[in-house]
This record gives sequence, structure tokens and C-alpha cells, in this order.
Amino acid sequence: MKTSRKNAELAALIEKAQQAGIAAPFWKAVARSLNRPRRVQFCVDIADLSKNGSNAVLVPGNVLGNGDMDKELTVAALRFTQSAASKIKKAGGEAISIAELLERSPKGAKVMLMG
Repeated sequence: MKTSRKNAELAALIEKAQQAGIAAPFWKAVARSLNRPRRVQFCVDIADLSKNGSNAVLVPGNVLGNGDMDKELTVAALRFTQSAASKIKKAGGEAISIAELLERSPKGAKVMLMG
């Protein structure tokens, strides 16, 4: 997949997800989602995250602090607003990077892709 990113860190993350996608199709879908233009990137509210049934959620974009969080979740995203990260931690969850989630779950098992 061709990456047209000027951000070297994001391009490296897309490449790493593509390599992991050879063994696990979940990471191939993540790589495709990350390779979108910034103007059509995903933005997800905290309120939407707490509606899912999974313990881990990956957002290939931004997590915004609108709403309340009532579940303990591990949330991985490109970026978190300050209020979103604090609400996740206050609910007992963790806000981590996508690269960190890739290391923790190389097969993408029990991780929900939102966006």
C-alpha cells in the first residue's frame, strides 16, 4: 500500500501495521484506516466508546472528550484530547498509542476497530 504521509512516525506505524497484517487481517484493516487523508480522519467521542462490548478499542484517528465514560476500557488511538485521556483514566481504563497496542496484541484478538 502506498503511503503519502509527510509524517515519518505515522508512515512507520502504517508500515508496521501492514507487516502485522500479513499474519492478522485486523492489522491490515488498521493500516488502511490510518492511511486516510487527515480531512477524512476518524473522530470518536468518549460516549461512543463506552457503548461497545469489547475490553479494548482502537480508533484510527482522534478521541474527543464529549460525553462520559462508565466502562473500564483500554483505548488506543492516534491522538487523544486532554479531557478524553483524563476521562478514560478516571473510569479505570488506559489511553495508549496504536504502536503499544500492536505490541500487546499482535493478532488483534479481542480488539474492536471503531471509526
